[in-house]
Amino acid sequence: MQYRINRSEQKLGFLSGRIRPLLRNYFKSQNSELQNFEELNEMLNPQNVLKRGFSITYYNGKPVKDSSSLSEGDIIENKLEHGLVKSKVSQVENSFDKISRIE
Repeated sequence: MQYRINRSEQKLGFLSGRIRPLLRNYFKSQNSELQNFEELNEMLNPQNVLKRGFSITYYNGKPVKDSSSLSEGDIIENKLEHGLVKSKVSQVENSFDKISRIE
């Protein structure tokens, strides 16, 4: 009986020694993946997007996703990193072909 207990303890010790490095590697890779998600989340944070020079345009308190949702005369708000600009829409173009670079 004592022999079986000793043998089981040896097996347990052996398996314990093998599982620790596997768990360490698993948690290391999970931690790395979590850090990648945190960095991506930080980059996509709207406030950080504004810091990079972009603005968010709102109409009736909602973000504008498509120019076709606007009409001439609408009042829109452009949120910047520092401040807000209210504008009156003078022209709406719904095609990417018509967009020209503003210099």
